[in-house]
Amino acid sequence: MTWIAHILHRTIGLLLVPFDFMGPLLGLTLLSGLTGVAMLWIYGKTTPQDRIKKAKDKMTAAVYEVRLYLDSPKRVLAATGRMLAWTTAHLALMLPAFIVIGPPMGLLLLHMDMRYGKAPLPVNEQVLVKIKVRNKDAAQKVSVKASSKSPIQVTAPMLFIEKEKTLYVRTEIKKRGTHSLNININGDSTTKRLTATQNPGKLSISRSSGFSSLWAQTTEPPLKPEGAIESIRVEHPENNRTWAGIPIPWWGYWLLVSFLVAWLLSRRLGVEL
Repeated sequence: MTWIAHILHRTIGLLLVPFDFMGPLLGLTLLSGLTGVAMLWIYGKTTPQDRIKKAKDKMTAAVYEVRLYLDSPKRVLAATGRMLAWTTAHLALMLPAFIVIGPPMGLLLLHMDMRYGKAPLPVNEQVLVKIKVRNKDAAQKVSVKASSKSPIQVTAPMLFIEKEKTLYVRTEIKKRGTHSLNININGDSTTKRLTATQNPGKLSISRSSGFSSLWAQTTEPPLKPEGAIESIRVEHPENNRTWAGIPIPWWGYWLLVSFLVAWLLSRRLGVEL
């Protein structure tokens, strides 16, 4: 299963490579627009458009009835009930599209977060590395260190939370650049990339093993499926840049542009939203 997850993960990453050369604003804007078109097309193909149009018409009629008969509480109450019923029906008719769109969109957002949502690791500040092991006994023979010339320093004794099966390692990076942390647990050796460059483009935040490597935010290979280490994660700060001068998170800008594009094209493509 690991190789299937790795291939799917790599495929999504390769699809986003062209946008990496456009700069954050242009890349995210174009990607948002294309996402809106793709979601609109899938929505139109997976929902009963005639029934959705009928539900929308009934909802509109109920709204007008409320406004026309404000002096008749009985009719207002009945119209409100119909409006709520048709709204529920409308949402239910949209459900197949959400089921189809949801999983690939979730994976896409994880890859986008690597590019637009996280900032590189700080220099001369504490950086937390979380290492999850397969069983608590694996944490008895642990070595986490950088090479002799590396600017990474382990600044405190490792903390093992037995209930979580997780090792917490505090490190500090002394110089800008991309560096490797060497990890050895019960003879299972691997590395974790720590990125502290100014403009990294995309970051490698975590590494996982098995099928969970599909949703790992990483540009590194998956961990060995039967190794002592289940996952490694480095906590990156949030990227607080603005988008087209708007101080909102990247996903807010993505949502705004993609839904605006979908709404503008819905009539032209004959899709009832």
